[in-house]
Amino acid sequence: MKIGKKSLLFLLCLVLLSSIVFTSQNVTEANYSVPSISAYEVKVFLDPNVVLTNKQNLAKQMRDEFSTGSSAKQYNAQFLDTPQQALKNEGWSIRLRKQEDQGQHRIQYKKRYPIINGNVQAALQTAFNDGFDANSIFEAEVDWGYTNQTLSFQVQEKVKLSNYSGLQLPNLADSKTVAHDFARDEFRNWISNGWGTSQINASKIYGPVYFQRYTGEFEGEELAIEIWHVRNEAGTGTEYLVEASFKTEDFTTASEKRANLIQLLDTKGWLLPQDVLKTQMILDRY
Repeated sequence: MKIGKKSLLFLLCLVLLSSIVFTSQNVTEANYSVPSISAYEVKVFLDPNVVLTNKQNLAKQMRDEFSTGSSAKQYNAQFLDTPQQALKNEGWSIRLRKQEDQGQHRIQYKKRYPIINGNVQAALQTAFNDGFDANSIFEAEVDWGYTNQTLSFQVQEKVKLSNYSGLQLPNLADSKTVAHDFARDEFRNWISNGWGTSQINASKIYGPVYFQRYTGEFEGEELAIEIWHVRNEAGTGTEYLVEASFKTEDFTTASEKRANLIQLLDTKGWLLPQDVLKTQMILDRY
């Protein structure tokens, strides 16, 4: 059968249109798929009365066990939230941090989802329904404590603040400016258009909070041991939080080494057998 030029041109257009539609569907599916976990961070707390010296440094037996050496990096951190803690109530946090020997500050946005009965996939689906897809700039991690698991979506950026040196953190006005500059649409339009912007405008500073970080090793993983100097509940002194953590991309590795770390710490009498809500504690006390 002979096909005319017009018919042939029509068929070619149909083929091209089908190809465009198929490609568009594939791109849409790729852009709007459920995100995957990039890392598992195991976090457990230690008994400060046992693992710290009277000068609040890490005790020698701890340093020897995990090969940390005797020196620790120094940090200051602070959070932004409204007086009513509107960000926390929606699972969000904005943190500004400075390390003593780094020229730039760091700002971190984080959104947390509880993981119920270990069902990570259900938490991922909830996050996806909220707008966190596979192509989001936010990285999906599982924070795995003594009892609880939390799914967190976080993004961290470097910030050059020339008016602040050493461990100095920006004042409220500069903190708000930085927070506005790095706010992503997921945060900015969380409940409604401009919601995040309004919360930043209404925010105050919680902090600053000083902490030290020792870096060691456990079963081939880099182990961070942090000592946080947090205002006590009465506001008259300091409470010390000691947190040991490591991060791995593999669930099985995280699970096995978490169990081994907890067992070791428990056997040594160093373990604090409970989860500590560190960020919540800071928001409640500053």
